[in-house]
Amino acid sequence: MLLFLLMMSTSQAAIAKTPMYRAEPKKTQVYVREGVIEGGEGGAIGGYVSNIRRSKNPGYERVVLDVDGATIPAFHAALEPDQKRIVFTLNGKTKPSFSPENIKKAFTKSALVRSIDLYPKIDEESWSFTLRMKDGYPIEIFYLTSPNRIVIDIKDVVMPGSTAAHSVKKIREESLDSVERTFGGEETPE
Repeated sequence: MLLFLLMMSTSQAAIAKTPMYRAEPKKTQVYVREGVIEGGEGGAIGGYVSNIRRSKNPGYERVVLDVDGATIPAFHAALEPDQKRIVFTLNGKTKPSFSPENIKKAFTKSALVRSIDLYPKIDEESWSFTLRMKDGYPIEIFYLTSPNRIVIDIKDVVMPGSTAAHSVKKIREESLDSVERTFGGEETPE
């Protein structure tokens, strides 16, 4: 019982530390690396994701979910940079209505996304998919209307804590160790 309580309090602490963000109905240029981004209009009863498309732009890659419905469904995206993935869930009886093969094929050309996992709809109230990233890139998510779409912009930069940034940091640490060995680790007077 004590182990269960300890595990429960640890997981609650992790959830409490998770940064939460709200997606805006316009592009804001605010990119985040981790946390949960939620958005949409919440009251959407249903609708279809008719397509998921991607495009390369200078400095970022854009993923767009085309939503056929009266409003943008409520959604949330869990950004997990350590796992190099974004788990995206749409609520409100939203259903996919596209060819999974065509979507997966389009993502094979991505410079930033390793793959997309399109899950079967097993819950009447939600549908999820995962973008598997090549690194822990910063993300901006916003939504637009007329026509309805949800936009995920993936900034083409390496953030601190990512695999590539870790390599740079390690190289810097090795260089500093080399300097300390050469000069005896003493600080120079000012």
